[in-house]
Amino acid sequence: MMRKFLLACGALVLLFAFGGCASEPKLKAQTHATFALDAEKKTTVVKTRFAEEIKLELPPIAEPGFHWQLFAHDARCLHQTSEISAPAGPQRISTVTFIAIRIVPRTLVRFLLVNDDAGLEATPVDRQDVTVQISSGAPSAD
Repeated sequence: MMRKFLLACGALVLLFAFGGCASEPKLKAQTHATFALDAEKKTTVVKTRFAEEIKLELPPIAEPGFHWQLFAHDARCLHQTSEISAPAGPQRISTVTFIAIRIVPRTLVRFLLVNDDAGLEATPVDRQDVTVQISSGAPSAD
């Protein structure tokens, strides 16, 4: 009896070790939306839907030597598909994209503006909080 149990456990271990345990499923974006964040407004609510790619345009960086950093987001709800781009254009705007991969009432994405030379001990000089509401219905922004 014990021998059958050990053989079954060994078979399960081999099945999980070699039997198709894929990393994460690939989800293709069905639609795309872009949302510009307001520098004066520190909190933004974005309404989107499942499988939509959202591109967030972070507020302009007034002076060189600073960059936006992703401080927190729930990867179970939003899959980050690009890194935060370096400030570009005359207004020095950075962008980042996510795909909504789970329907949830809300999830928070927080960005901090930090000095380029600060390293791990960076003290933020600005912040942006984005509350993303993911539904199965039509997307919109508030």
